[in-house]
Amino acid sequence: MDGGFTTFAPAQSAAVDDAQINASGEIAGLYETRVKRRGYYRAVDGTIITFNGSALATGTYVNGFNNKGAMTGFFIDTIGWHGFVRQGNSITEFDVDGSTLTEGTGINDGGTVAGIYVDTSNVNHGFTRDRFGNVTLFDVPYAGTGANQGTISTSINATGQVAGYFIGPLGNFHGFVRR
Repeated sequence: MDGGFTTFAPAQSAAVDDAQINASGEIAGLYETRVKRRGYYRAVDGTIITFNGSALATGTYVNGFNNKGAMTGFFIDTIGWHGFVRQGNSITEFDVDGSTLTEGTGINDGGTVAGIYVDTSNVNHGFTRDRFGNVTLFDVPYAGTGANQGTISTSINATGQVAGYFIGPLGNFHGFVRR
């Protein structure tokens, strides 16, 4: 690497945040306009495509991007926070049943999403969602069960191991890996 830089910004952006890059050099992330946050995809040739997680989204956040160009994150609308997977030009929205917030935080090359959801008691929980839409819920055994406590998944690898952290009953933070 020569240490050079290429700068970029989607049209009409006021700020570019949270860029994710895959092995091919494609980039995905979020940017802010003066009105709302939107997602973007930047191809290796520099072409930028912008998108919303839903037609009703007031904000779209990209948290994970894999080597096959699929991304995950969440969008906000008047009802709440919802997860999404974007592959090509297709967006699949999803919510964990009974959640008040669903957020995809990572996606592996097999299309499995790791994420968090929040229940009606404001407790965080982890989940995985495979490419067919099957959801597996989990909690670290020592995670707290009170408001603003619980399990928070942040990433997933090729073999499906999920990493993240949990907040215990005393408010302490610890890392975890789910095999």
